[in-house]
Amino acid sequence: AARPNLSAADIKALLIATAKSINDATGVRYPVAHTGAGRIQVYQAATAGALANPAVLSLGEVPVETGKVVTQRITLSNTSDVAVDYSISADVDAGLTVTAPATVHLEPRSSAQFDVKVRIAPQALATASMELDGFIRITKGDGTGEPFRLPVLAVVNRTGRVTPSSLIVHATSPADAQGAAATLTLANEGRTT
Repeated sequence: AARPNLSAADIKALLIATAKSINDATGVRYPVAHTGAGRIQVYQAATAGALANPAVLSLGEVPVETGKVVTQRITLSNTSDVAVDYSISADVDAGLTVTAPATVHLEPRSSAQFDVKVRIAPQALATASMELDGFIRITKGDGTGEPFRLPVLAVVNRTGRVTPSSLIVHATSPADAQGAAATLTLANEGRTT
């Protein structure tokens, strides 16, 4: 076993973080929802000097009207015997903005936690529901080695604020109101239709 001291969850996190994106014939990356993190690279996972948990920022189904910020705490662990500075960046779809520390310094065999904030902007939605995705990249500050990539996925649904503005029951008396025709007028006070 290459890394017998790691748990199954840690090995899974390494396989996800070191996976390589799968692209179509024109070089465009397939969406995270279709291919996950990508094609696993066993050697890179076995020799990686760091580990991130959670390995995926799956934001789930997110209702959005005026924008939303989702925060996820990441634990980054240096599994090597040397101190390392890591740079953090994001490559995500329009409509997502990622905020994280630019760098994280880790001593040998130590861990640090940091928050990643993902802002979802509703004006980027072309349809009532869509998937927005991308990757958070964690690279050694000196530029050596394979970058770690944490997949980010949000299924974003535009929302509205629909409220009843009037209800008219077409009946001659309260006694015959049950089962009578009615007219309900709704008002959408939200930004979507």
